[in-house]
Amino acid sequence: MSEYFQLKDTKMWNVRPGSKVIKAAEYSLLSNANDLVDKVKEAAAEAGEQAKAVYKKRYDEGYEVGLDEGKSVYTEKLMDMVMGQVDSIEGLERQLVGVVMDAVNKIIGSFDQNELVTRVVHQGLNAVRGSKSILMRVSSQDERILRESLQNYLVGRDNPTGYINMVADPNLKVGDCLLETEQGVVEASLNSQLKILQRSLENHIKRK
Repeated sequence: MSEYFQLKDTKMWNVRPGSKVIKAAEYSLLSNANDLVDKVKEAAAEAGEQAKAVYKKRYDEGYEVGLDEGKSVYTEKLMDMVMGQVDSIEGLERQLVGVVMDAVNKIIGSFDQNELVTRVVHQGLNAVRGSKSILMRVSSQDERILRESLQNYLVGRDNPTGYINMVADPNLKVGDCLLETEQGVVEASLNSQLKILQRSLENHIKRK
């Protein structure tokens, strides 16, 4: 600029040390240079702020769009995952019912047939407890063992307090039992009990 001036670390022009006489024109040039530096700094700062504002605006707009798209994608993925889990759980529930029923059938298969029929019929009688008169229909194969088991409750000459009238029905299979009371008919067969158990398990799982 001139032999009289130097640029300091502050980026401002100053009089060079040792300069004794500075012409007015030279000093005016110094002032103008420093004014120009100040204006450049202000313009740069303003431009920087504007750039930041524009960048933030574009970033926010892009973020919102990305966020909305992200939410949509996330929701879709989440629903896919949930539905997959539901299908998986429903499949496991059906398997669970099957496993339980298989286990029950295996346990039942380990019982003596006569003992099993007797237990099932006694369980059926509990359902009609309080009835004054019961007509029990059983298979011809089960009649003998059931008469022995229920002799204290059967109607007969030697038992005036009996309230169960047992009849062998040729149409019934082994394990079948129908209990007819004044309130209605109760199926006390083993197969019906197993069906009730299966429905109960399925309904219980559906409520979960």
